[in-house]
Amino acid sequence: VLLNERITEDEIAITTSLKATETDVLVKIAEKKGWLKSYKIRYNLVINPKTPVRIAIKLLFTLTNKDIRNISKNKEVTYVVRLGATKLGMKA
Repeated sequence: VLLNERITEDEIAITTSLKATETDVLVKIAEKKGWLKSYKIRYNLVINPKTPVRIAIKLLFTLTNKDIRNISKNKEVTYVVRLGATKLGMKA
């Protein structure tokens, strides 16, 4: 499905927001630079608990301070990502 040329950015954003999305799919999305231009996709990848931590932390640096503060308080986000957001929020 990800290779379909007609898939839209909005469909990718929805896919990244679903907690049922497989880790492999999230990794493939994160590898495609064109999709990472979308703030919503980057944000969804960071808050999705199935996104590998190394990807989520890398993308965390591209988010706004307001979103970083919200992520640091969000109990649905992986603990390591929350901790990274907390530390990043302290530097800002």
